[in-house]
Amino acid sequence: MIDGSTIEQPLIRGCSIYRYDIWLKLFGNSGYFKSYLYFKYNLVIMYVIKISYKGNIIDYSLSFTAASLMTYETEQVTILYLEHKEWSKVKELVIDENILQKGTISTRKREFAEVKKRLQNLSDDELHFITTCTTDELKLFCLYLCSKIYRLIYEFIVEVVRQKYLMFDYSILDSDYIRFIESKTLSSKKLQTITDKTQYKIKQVIFKILEQSTLIDSSKTRNIQKPYISEELQNIIMKQSPKYLAVFLYSNTDIQNVKEVCND
Repeated sequence: MIDGSTIEQPLIRGCSIYRYDIWLKLFGNSGYFKSYLYFKYNLVIMYVIKISYKGNIIDYSLSFTAASLMTYETEQVTILYLEHKEWSKVKELVIDENILQKGTISTRKREFAEVKKRLQNLSDDELHFITTCTTDELKLFCLYLCSKIYRLIYEFIVEVVRQKYLMFDYSILDSDYIRFIESKTLSSKKLQTITDKTQYKIKQVIFKILEQSTLIDSSKTRNIQKPYISEELQNIIMKQSPKYLAVFLYSNTDIQNVKEVCND
């Protein structure tokens, strides 16, 4: 599958498609040319999916539709875990004692399950970062967590948001999302069978998460904004997997430069 480390230059049977940053320098920055390139890019993505996953259906976790970025919940559950070091105790505090002050037991169970899913495999450095970082850093870190756990979110950011940003196209259209979700439906039995209501919820929550994390200005206008990533957050992500820097709209060149600095 195409990921953040190869997205600018995916390979099809040994042949690479356009490097858009180079083509834009050669042919200019017209809206028509950018639209044409993006159209061609999506055709290639869909073709890669067809030849790569024929007879091999993949599925996505869609449980993020029951939550959102959850910065407050993430921070509070992390504090509880670092204090008790036992998920059973944290679960008791969140669900039975309602320490997060949530309305119903079903809400507590659902949100705790999602937060735990995002936190349970983090390193000590990552957990401590959550409790010491700024509010803005926490939003970005929670976006990083969502991208690690929910592949659909990761792929939408890298294949659509990032690609448009690198093409100097800063507005996400409904048609962009439609093309993306249609291409993913080809390889996902789950996406092929969901209801229209669930389909709407997926779109709504994805854009809500992007807005809450400040990757876009709002879920209505959907203008792309490249966030400022502190050196500490950048280094934490580098230790885990450099490809996740693509979530913050780093180009391949940017990621390579960061790798070289970290290796010096």
